[in-house]
Amino acid sequence: NPTVVRGNASEIIALSGACGVEIPSASGTGCKGVDSTASSDDAKSHGASLAREFQCIVAISGKTDYITDGSRVVACSNGTATLTKITAAGCSLSCLCAAYCAVAGGRFLEAVAAAFAHFGAAAEIAESRPEVRGPGTLRVHLVDELHRITPETLEERGLLA
Repeated sequence: NPTVVRGNASEIIALSGACGVEIPSASGTGCKGVDSTASSDDAKSHGASLAREFQCIVAISGKTDYITDGSRVVACSNGTATLTKITAAGCSLSCLCAAYCAVAGGRFLEAVAAAFAHFGAAAEIAESRPEVRGPGTLRVHLVDELHRITPETLEERGLLA
């Protein structure tokens, strides 16, 4: 089984089988590939079901991120909407989750939640820089902030307990 499955709401709903095979559906709603057409709230129950079925962590990115092991759920509401305009931002987040899990000593729910907090805080800090004018400049400064962020920064933002 995988240790962690991370995706946007539509990806998690599709993985749960709730989407069926028709993409998009006749009504024009449902799964449409990798772009999320559903909210993370819509996918929360699907994520919990997947986590229970595969005995893993499921992390759903969205306006509110949800990380679950099937019984516990951590919500993370930091970050910036501009991340949705950056190709591969989710892939970068997945890599950060893997890095955190590598040193987590088996505490994968906490590791993934910390990775989401780190990524969201870095995005907020990067977007607040005056030289960031849109997705292109945010991408560059996001990488800088991912590198620069410290546990103290996360603690000051109320993201580290």
